[in-house]
Amino acid sequence: MSLRKKFNNVLSVLFFLTLLFFLFQPFGGKNEKAEVKEKAKEEKKTKQTLFYDFTTPKEGRVLDLSSNRIDSVVSDKIAKKYKYGYSSRTPNKDIFAVTEPSTKNKLYFVNAYLNGFTPYQVSSVWLPLEYLRTRLKYQLDEKGYKGRLEVWQTSKESFIKLRGDCEDHAIVLADWLIGLGYDARIVIGEVKFPGQKRGGHAWVVLFKDSKEYILESTAKRKWNILPLASMLPYYYPRLMFNRKFLWYNKGSIYTTVYSGERWKKSGKFLPENSYYPDLQKHTLHIETKPLGAKIRILNIKAKFHQGIALKTGKYHLELSKKAYVKKRLWIDVNDKNVKLTIALQKHLNE
Repeated sequence: MSLRKKFNNVLSVLFFLTLLFFLFQPFGGKNEKAEVKEKAKEEKKTKQTLFYDFTTPKEGRVLDLSSNRIDSVVSDKIAKKYKYGYSSRTPNKDIFAVTEPSTKNKLYFVNAYLNGFTPYQVSSVWLPLEYLRTRLKYQLDEKGYKGRLEVWQTSKESFIKLRGDCEDHAIVLADWLIGLGYDARIVIGEVKFPGQKRGGHAWVVLFKDSKEYILESTAKRKWNILPLASMLPYYYPRLMFNRKFLWYNKGSIYTTVYSGERWKKSGKFLPENSYYPDLQKHTLHIETKPLGAKIRILNIKAKFHQGIALKTGKYHLELSKKAYVKKRLWIDVNDKNVKLTIALQKHLNE
């Protein structure tokens, strides 16, 4: 056999083997492996992203409820012009969004500072008030942040630093109370304390049992009663907000009323990440003894049903059944689904 024929035979064998290799190779094998690796990288990245330490405000946008226009925070470059923050207005000139500078020199919407940090689960408003009175020191931003005149802290940042000015105290208190299931909002406006000059201020209004209370979060005196808003005419509210909404005072600021037509719900905060702890929901299942007892959750509007999805917080339950003693209790919904068995006692005369 000539050298040329041998060479051609070798080439034919190699071609045949190569063809067999590709024929029996799983289709897209290399691509599948690449996809698996890429997916693993994404999962790892996602797990890292899901970690949220509460020291950074939430990322998000705000919806103008009157025009359905969505507003975003200005870019970091432009933000330098707004070192004191800025407000966004509707076509009717109503404020629907407010931004304020963070400790990291970045602007965030005010709702974003209420990021779901609840230090302890307690059964009343008194422990948060006592904590603020005894632990947090009042300090102006200019002193705490090297000449910066306006800096907002998240509630956890204030817990770590143990100091802050009026809005920092208000953020700690409101975020905590919201986490306990209360309807608490931060109010921005002015105040004229007796014997002092009138000036800008932030405080908390609590809506409880169809009444409105003003909680002066910077107060260092011992609390004895919750003061009714109607008894404190030297607070002049301009707007208020919680984790989800912003309300704008369309009437006079010389008011002691924090509800009604004068208060327009003008903006809705839209968080960009669903993994924020206060947005996560957990299911609640309750078995009653005897079976068939009526179950109500008193501090929310939603009606109870088995498997109801609830956000992290504290919930007030009421269980009742004919011939049995009505029972009320508080439960905590934290970082997992909740299953309870609750027994009722028979009336003594049954």
